[in-house]
Amino acid sequence: MGRQHLGAIRERTRWWVPVGPPPPTLTRENVLLCGDAANLVMATNGGGIPTAMLSGWLSGQAAAQHVRNGTPLTSYDDAWRAALFAPLDRAARVWGFGDHFARYDPLLALGMRYIGTSGLDAMMRLRWPPRLGRNS
Repeated sequence: MGRQHLGAIRERTRWWVPVGPPPPTLTRENVLLCGDAANLVMATNGGGIPTAMLSGWLSGQAAAQHVRNGTPLTSYDDAWRAALFAPLDRAARVWGFGDHFARYDPLLALGMRYIGTSGLDAMMRLRWPPRLGRNS
């Protein structure tokens, strides 16, 4: 593990919140990862409570089935992918697209200044900023 592993982690985080596409697997031997530790965070907004709760529940189900019936722990990978992969992957792609354009703080500051507080409020409510001339 060591330094090389930590470098890879830092490249996939912003302000210590994991971002990026979901990993290929969340199981290794007898370990199941969930929540932030598994990089199951919505890259667009840093939200991770719902994904942590669901992945925690799914990992618990997989662990229980493993103990009761001998079901392989890799069944957890199938379960979390079915429930979470599509929205997490989509969020990572949207984040990557937006980060490409707003990578530098001066550009982001200029855009925010232009739309103003009412525009930011509108965008947080999933409406078009009034300054841009479209009806919500």
